[in-house]
Amino acid sequence: MHSYSLGARFFKTYHVTEGAGKKLIEVVVHGPVSLGQSISEKGEPVYYVTKEGEEFTSLQPHQYQLSAFFAGYLPDYNEFVTSTQKRPFYEFKSLAEFVSAYNTYKHPDKYVAERYKSPEQVGVFAFGSVNASSLSFKNESKEFSTAATLSVGAILHYKYHRKLFLVTPVLYQRASFSSQANEVQLYHLLVEPHFVYRFYINEPVTFSIGPGLGLSYDLNSQVRPLQAEESIKDKVDFEKVGVGYNLNASLDYKARYMLGISFSSYKIRTHPFEKVEIETSGKKGSYQTIRFGLGYKL
Repeated sequence: MHSYSLGARFFKTYHVTEGAGKKLIEVVVHGPVSLGQSISEKGEPVYYVTKEGEEFTSLQPHQYQLSAFFAGYLPDYNEFVTSTQKRPFYEFKSLAEFVSAYNTYKHPDKYVAERYKSPEQVGVFAFGSVNASSLSFKNESKEFSTAATLSVGAILHYKYHRKLFLVTPVLYQRASFSSQANEVQLYHLLVEPHFVYRFYINEPVTFSIGPGLGLSYDLNSQVRPLQAEESIKDKVDFEKVGVGYNLNASLDYKARYMLGISFSSYKIRTHPFEKVEIETSGKKGSYQTIRFGLGYKL
């Protein structure tokens, strides 16, 4: 196959150095230095560069040492970086703007440095965690024991910038608590959007941290009073919606594997305990969780 169209995108067969043979490549930045991209068997983007009259070179083997690669590939790399403060990273927006800026640096009368949008804005992670959760009711003297709990779900990443992300976990979480007065079964769907700032420690390892808000939706949670009082219901439901906040941190490897820790706290409230529906007999409480979880990008 010599060429291939995918919507508005056009791929053409080019020779690639380092024994890679021929590849279908879409050239996305043209000039004395050109940037191309193809799609791997895993559906991930692979980037290439070429100079006029030369074959394409894959950047994938150099993705975590791009500065070192370009220092050997471009004879005036250090002067260019010092002048423009542009550094390459292995993602479309960064590489496209880097190559475009370099062409403008070399030929300012012929090229204009362009801005590009990143097509790699959204990512979805499968996520699971083991947790330590606590529950307390306001004005309740009999404390609940801390419980081991589980969470499973998905995390949506939306990239505003290579260092700033909106992260939205959607999790199912269940927990069981007991005290001398009550047994509690909690089942919740949790949505916890938060912004994180990413620090590039030593690529491919990154560290992210940030705060956010939380919304909990009750899935038939119940309190079972242990006191055999005639006026008290056998079981008490919770109000459907609760609000809270969260704090999050994670280590990421190759932008695909995630090790996360987070703290969340929610305000919850039960329906009235009394068989005679007295509004004040409902209990207000706090439901807090520390999560230790693993995520994998789908």
